[in-house]
Amino acid sequence: MFNNNQRKGLKAWVRFDGNNNAVAGSLIFQKNKPKVGTWREYTDVNLCCPEYVPYTLITSVVGGIPPDLLCMGGFTIYCNNIGRFSAGLSTYLGDVTIEAIVNALNLEFSFLGNWIAVSSSEVGLQLKQSIADELCPGGVLTIEVNCGG
Repeated sequence: MFNNNQRKGLKAWVRFDGNNNAVAGSLIFQKNKPKVGTWREYTDVNLCCPEYVPYTLITSVVGGIPPDLLCMGGFTIYCNNIGRFSAGLSTYLGDVTIEAIVNALNLEFSFLGNWIAVSSSEVGLQLKQSIADELCPGGVLTIEVNCGG
């Protein structure tokens, strides 16, 4: 983290290349965005100790893992066996693995929490506690994930 008291109102800027990667050693401090190149303001983030976000873990064995790399299915989150939230997933997978399905779910549905591979046939959703409390106050949450088939 940078000490802004010593820099009196200066902002941290990082330059990005044509592939949208940060350029090593390009961090500078100045009031305004540089005019030449692609620059983004660096916001102060505590990377050593990320903020803890409470969650509820729910898991599902994935049904219908496709042999053709096209996942056309979705998932439903249940509260006491009553569907509370459903979403569809239609994507080509890089390969036919749980990790590929998890990556697709994290890409589209990370706002719910963090999707993880529990086993070679099971995924888990670390559902944000605030969402879990809203979907199922005092009940039992379950999830069903299906990739089609």
